Amino acid sequence: MVAPYDMAVPGGVNAHIHALCRALDRRGHELIIYGPSSNDARLGRNQVPVGGSIPLNIGGTVSGLGLNVFRDGGVRRLLAREKFDVVHIHEPLAPVIPILFLRNAPCPVVGTFHVHREGGHKIYAATAWLLRSWIGLIDHRIAVSGAARGTVSRYFPGRYEVIPNGVDVARFRNGTRGAAIPAKNGSPEILFVGRIEGRKGLPHLIEAMPAVLRSVPSSRLVVVGDGPGRLEAQSIADGLGVDVHFAGPVSDADLVAYFQRADVVCSPATGGESFGIVLLEAMAAGRAVVASDIEGYADLIRPDDSGILVPPGDPVALAGALTGVLTDDALRSSLERRARKAAEAYDWSLVAARIEAIYLDLVTRPRR
Repeated sequence: MVAPYDMAVPGGVNAHIHALCRALDRRGHELIIYGPSSNDARLGRNQVPVGGSIPLNIGGTVSGLGLNVFRDGGVRRLLAREKFDVVHIHEPLAPVIPILFLRNAPCPVVGTFHVHREGGHKIYAATAWLLRSWIGLIDHRIAVSGAARGTVSRYFPGRYEVIPNGVDVARFRNGTRGAAIPAKNGSPEILFVGRIEGRKGLPHLIEAMPAVLRSVPSSRLVVVGDGPGRLEAQSIADGLGVDVHFAGPVSDADLVAYFQRADVVCSPATGGESFGIVLLEAMAAGRAVVASDIEGYADLIRPDDSGILVPPGDPVALAGALTGVLTDDALRSSLERRARKAAEAYDWSLVAARIEAIYLDLVTRPRR
């Protein structure tokens, strides 16, 4: 398994890789994760660093990429020594570590594409002339959503199988031991989970809170996560007189506890989302969901069924949807029930089985 981004830094793609590896491990497979790392001490037992990482702002998110082109020989020797049955590369056209594995793999290659960009992918646009010669080395292409498939196929047409992100349904439904969050005081809670950065849209949610509070005075916004927009978000809240609880980064056990005690989970992202992992986790926990009506959420959220969608960047619409969920018990219960049911189709056991079938097919037929 090849990770495109700094393995020492939490993120959606890294979370996907770890969860997939756990599910495949339970099915009897041996896996090693290779990728860039800025802090080897933070890596797990099955993670092997391939050079350091350089932080770059891509699509509104700072990602650590391994850009050392001189690792080519080392990657070639590693692959020759280990004799893997399959190399599964996430973001296989990302610079540079994924491309080194793609070029040198002597065995079948699976490539998973995670990224969606509404306005187009700048790196693909600038380098398509070069990358076209390498994408043909991928034996099976996966996209995590229709939106992600649309982004990559715009530059590199071909067959992409949509296999979504997964979720550990039992974990989010049943909870985990060891949670240490403050007791809920009985007030209705609106939960935001994610990196605090521009495209996640937290300022719009904070701007919606005064209207929500006029209808539900005891309600409270809880923010789990951190990021470069934290001070700006706090400043907006202070200016509006809104008491926002910034919980910061939390443990896995605490994250589940925050989901389970929330009355509604909100993702006000303005774009750049390819799927909506946080929304899927909320659905698995049986929470009502309010989210932006953006391309990346289209596969996961069915409007007014498994969640409520509102125009992105619209605090008035957000306030109306949140107020409706908080004040209408029947609506909230219906959303919770349907969300819980919808999440079952995304359990990692089912997602991993589909990917395992691809591996088995590739190793039992001649490679192109």
